[in-house]
Amino acid sequence: MAGVTIAEPIPAPADRVWAQIRDFGSISDWLPAAEASEANGAGVGAVRMLALAGGASARERLEAFDDGARSYAYTVIDSTLPMTGYRASIRVEDTGAESCTLHWSSTFEPVGVPEDEMVRQIEGSYIGGVESLRERLGK
Repeated sequence: MAGVTIAEPIPAPADRVWAQIRDFGSISDWLPAAEASEANGAGVGAVRMLALAGGASARERLEAFDDGARSYAYTVIDSTLPMTGYRASIRVEDTGAESCTLHWSSTFEPVGVPEDEMVRQIEGSYIGGVESLRERLGK
């Protein structure tokens, strides 16, 4: 089983960052690798459809959501990406009045591609999302 974990500082209040990412269906607003996203349903059990850069696609299900903890977890139901068993969580940690840390982690099993290649791709996507959030928040 492969995994990716990042903990990236963002120079903005945690509540402001959480407001950008908390809507499960709007990930394409801040994640450059997601060209389009749409959620069907609301709350735990909602399913989002993603059109990804390069023509890939994925369906993901919201497995847990905690507004107070600024976190959610999700799984990939099916995808054209070469992996199975993808499970991820994302959390915004308050680290001060004008700072927070975005924690994003996942586990998955690569299929037909080297593990380090899939790890680099997913980690790059996560870092791209953090950079996008910094830009959106003017930081």
